[in-house]
Amino acid sequence: RSSVQTLSIWQDKLPAFMPPFVASRLSQSWRRHPSHMCTWEPFAAKHFGRGVAAGRMHMSSSAARDRGVGGSEATTRRDIRVFLQEPLVAMEGAAVDFTLEQAHYLRKVMRVGEGSAIKVFDGSHGEWWCRLDVVDKKSVRGVLMEQRRVMSTEPDIWLVFAPVKGDGTEMMVQKSTELGVAKILPIMTQRTVVKAVRFDRLTTISVEASEQSERLSAPEVRPAQPLHSLLSQWPADRCVCER
Repeated sequence: RSSVQTLSIWQDKLPAFMPPFVASRLSQSWRRHPSHMCTWEPFAAKHFGRGVAAGRMHMSSSAARDRGVGGSEATTRRDIRVFLQEPLVAMEGAAVDFTLEQAHYLRKVMRVGEGSAIKVFDGSHGEWWCRLDVVDKKSVRGVLMEQRRVMSTEPDIWLVFAPVKGDGTEMMVQKSTELGVAKILPIMTQRTVVKAVRFDRLTTISVEASEQSERLSAPEVRPAQPLHSLLSQWPADRCVCER
């Protein structure tokens, strides 16, 4: 197969199984340097199978629909998840308004346009496809199309911890969110070195981790409080596991 023939195959096939920005970089590199493609097929055959290396994709109908393959409507669907602070009206055709921060993220960072469909969830009504009908400088608005995943029961685990120096606190919030904790409760003890915690920053990290980890909810993050205050309000029927 010539480099030109292989390039024409992969320009169409790459975005179906890897992030668009990676596929775009590879395609641009191959246009400038077709000889670089000679190292791709052995790598793809090893890591993805020889069918992928030859440019043949085998995807289920649901996976193809979520990836934006196989249909005029499906081509607008994007693998983007947004957590909504306001509860959804869980019905097809219901309006969805995004915050200014979310609108900036969708418009400037992810470069979505009108007609694109993204995934939204609110922690109570599962996950829905949302079609963006208005994307402008002032706002982003959409409507619910169909439910993608129903809400499921999640473990009611609370994380109580004392903040640490550096990036340790943020890493703790991110990883505990990915693992599925329900509440994140930073505390201050007599030996805590860190004296202040950015509550808004930790909330943002937990929401972003929920969006990226396919969770259907985002944990509740509480402002930091003294240990004795937390213990005085601790539910009598809730056990504590020290690690």
